[in-house]
Amino acid sequence: MAPASLQSRSEVTQCQDFTRCLPLQLSLYILGFLDEKSLSACSEVNSHWAFLAGAVKEERECRATVQQDFLQLKELCPRKNIPNYAKRVTVQIPQLNEKGDVTEEKGNNLKRRKSSKTEEVSLQAAYRNLKTNNIQLEERNVFCGSYNTCVLMAQSDKRRMIHYSGGSLVAVASANQRVRLLGVPAGKEVPALLCGHAGSTRALHLSEEKGLLLTADFDLSIRCWNIHSGACLKSFNGHYGTITCLDLHKEQFVSGAGDGMVKVWSLKSGKCLNTLMHNSAVWAVKMDGTHVVSGCEQGLVKVWCADTGALIKTLEKHQGPVSCLSFDQWHLLTGGSDGFVLGWSMLGNLRKRLMAFFHPKAVLSLEFLYLRVISGCADGKIRVFNFLTGTCLNVLLVSSSGDPLSSLHVAENRMVINSPARVLMFQFQDVTWDYSLPADREVKEKEKEKEKQPKGKSSRSPSRQQKMRSQSAKGRGTSKSPPRELKKSAACQQPEGRRFR
Repeated sequence: MAPASLQSRSEVTQCQDFTRCLPLQLSLYILGFLDEKSLSACSEVNSHWAFLAGAVKEERECRATVQQDFLQLKELCPRKNIPNYAKRVTVQIPQLNEKGDVTEEKGNNLKRRKSSKTEEVSLQAAYRNLKTNNIQLEERNVFCGSYNTCVLMAQSDKRRMIHYSGGSLVAVASANQRVRLLGVPAGKEVPALLCGHAGSTRALHLSEEKGLLLTADFDLSIRCWNIHSGACLKSFNGHYGTITCLDLHKEQFVSGAGDGMVKVWSLKSGKCLNTLMHNSAVWAVKMDGTHVVSGCEQGLVKVWCADTGALIKTLEKHQGPVSCLSFDQWHLLTGGSDGFVLGWSMLGNLRKRLMAFFHPKAVLSLEFLYLRVISGCADGKIRVFNFLTGTCLNVLLVSSSGDPLSSLHVAENRMVINSPARVLMFQFQDVTWDYSLPADREVKEKEKEKEKQPKGKSSRSPSRQQKMRSQSAKGRGTSKSPPRELKKSAACQQPEGRRFR
């Protein structure tokens, strides 16, 4: 109920704008949780709300500019990576109870966390105050060495779609309702030319191992082709919106569409096994034998049980549509139009964001391999990140004109890249992995000195330590201090770089 001073004489309660009762910074902080569409709606309430919404948008733009400048500076002066680095590392995973929930530790690291002035960005920091188990995983500096560039297709096509799953073939779909198969690395067209859809192809998935190709287009159907004969083997129908993404695992495949539905299909029977629902268009979907993971236009990521279709958890951190994702048994990575790649745990009901990798523009393609995050960005660059530490190990410029990457596919030591201007292949040189190297990047001399420094010893100069001791003595209320002659002789006798207790 409103205070008496705010009530009208007719004894009818009047609503008061809560943003005028709060400090300005608190109102901006609250509105900062809204997305762009909600902010635009808020700006139409009145002039005060329009001012607040405009201030929030300006702050976001300023923050994005600072992050972009910082990222560019880091990329201009990178530490040289070691292309043959590999190691078996201990990785933390959350400890789950019988219900699949994480268990928290009580007050172990609270003091340490409060004392730190800067936020630590690492997988270990993400699991702070949670009970964890340790597993052994292999990390490699994949795609950090030298490579040769091969142009597979030089024709410009903004609607072109490609898929590569390893092997010697790349599937290419153009706006002319036809799907071609290109040989790798020569780029010559294989005779089998697939055509039969009523419109242009919007999604495709090639399985050279099975000899099959899945395609989907504007006629809302999915077709399965034999890549050797060019014959259409089956047709799958059931979506009511444009099919946007496909993924195949063994004898099942999954499809996502603009109708908000994710469907799991059987290759043998042609029947739909499960239908999973989003409230908006689905832009990315992947599956393995256990899980189905999908991302939608609202920025939500949902993890489902592949067998039953039950929803396991919903992840909410992206500020725009989720355009790509990749996952393995332990971790999940999602990329969106907000310029972030977010890392999550695939285990249990844990919904906490583990890692975040910033990009200056929208993330359009994503791969996860040997604890390395390979991302394709709308700024025309491919970045390789260390998933455990968040550091950027390598930046590859695909086009000097800055054309965005439509899609990126990796297999063994190859990258196949689709952009509006052409289709490229990066052939990386074979690497003999060295498991004895100390770090994934070259260590600077200052860091080497710190590592050589014995534990428990100080790196301060003698004169600096004497000064700090005298200041601490004054703080305790004592008037005694070391004689000047003693301090002067200590400073002269000890070399500057010497360390002592």
